[in-house]
Amino acid sequence: DIPERALRELYLLPFERAVKEAGVWAVMTAYNRIDGTFAADHRRLVNDVLREEWGFDGLVMTDWFASHDTVQGVLAGTDLEMPGPTRERGQKLVDAVNDGRLPAQAVRDCARRVLLLMQRVGSFADPLIPAERADDVPAHRQLIRTLGTEGAVLLKNEGQALPLVAATARRVAVIGQAAVVREGREAVVVAV
Repeated sequence: DIPERALRELYLLPFERAVKEAGVWAVMTAYNRIDGTFAADHRRLVNDVLREEWGFDGLVMTDWFASHDTVQGVLAGTDLEMPGPTRERGQKLVDAVNDGRLPAQAVRDCARRVLLLMQRVGSFADPLIPAERADDVPAHRQLIRTLGTEGAVLLKNEGQALPLVAATARRVAVIGQAAVVREGREAVVVAV
């Protein structure tokens, strides 16, 4: 359960920016429930906020095995159940339409958005999936190690690394939208 203001100002804001500013083509729902409804089945967030309010026309897929309701997921605007083979789509989807629990147009809308993503990424122009390959190059291994060590996040405060002490600390970079200051800079470096 989350208050609307916190939902909008903290949790949805990065996704809104990704949709409106970056023009993403696909969004993945979460595993959790929001106000009691699983994310993939959450009509207000997927359809009303993401699609209608923000103007998102791309594909919405579930996280792996995060689909819980055949009818509610489609009505919410979640297009694709991941991974295959499906658990809540397939024959269950056909049965829901045949039983009148789900309009066929809702299924067509999901299918149209899957096809739109395929068109956007060039699947129709070049339908062949290239063979998988592994380039085991020493320079790549070094880059991976460097990225891993430099991008590490402190998960446990062993050795009392926190709080930072001014006498022993180096510089700390605060980067991104959260670091915007009144002067309008996007990134700030703070000496501690």
